[in-house]
Amino acid sequence: MKLFKTIFIIITVAATLAGAAFVGARRTRTNINSVAATDSKNATVRTIREENDFYESVSETEYKSVSETAGKITAESEAYESIEPETSEPIAATANPSVKHSAKQYDGSISEDEYEFICTIVMAEAGAEPYEGIIAVTQCYLNAMKKENADAYTIHNKYGYAKGKTPDRNVRTIVYDVLYNGLSVTDEPILFFYAPSLTYSAWHESQIFVMEIGGHRFFKERV
Repeated sequence: MKLFKTIFIIITVAATLAGAAFVGARRTRTNINSVAATDSKNATVRTIREENDFYESVSETEYKSVSETAGKITAESEAYESIEPETSEPIAATANPSVKHSAKQYDGSISEDEYEFICTIVMAEAGAEPYEGIIAVTQCYLNAMKKENADAYTIHNKYGYAKGKTPDRNVRTIVYDVLYNGLSVTDEPILFFYAPSLTYSAWHESQIFVMEIGGHRFFKERV
């Protein structure tokens, strides 16, 4: 009987000690969490105080200057975004003879549009010809404009020139010199030409033959 009482007492004491230890551990964790929370709050308070000290150190004049600068930057940014982008479209040479143009009389001047157009025609007719041959074909075109008192587009259709091709730099330079700088290979008013290696043209041969350059024979009009 005494043995059982002794065991009971031992168990009771052990349970009491375990409970005390558990409560102590909980109190310890609570204290640690409380200290951590306190440290975090203190750090936040220090940060707020430091920011307040910084703003209080800035004078009213400095703050106003910074605000005005920020406002100007915002206004300039909004103004820039509201600007429509400019578009620059290069003049495109018209190679399609079906495109309609307003006819005008030849007045001794040739517009930039007409120059671009003539370049495409000369490229198609004489792009592979030698230097003098390109000059001669351009001369025929210019002489036709003078004779007919018509613009470049009218001559293209009336004289049956080929459909234009994109001109290279060589052709563009030669055409420019013929149209604007008076470059020529003959003083004769040549108007017509054809390629005898491709076909024989009795009509062309009925005109007055002037010269042959490369693959073309050139003629002036028989009146």
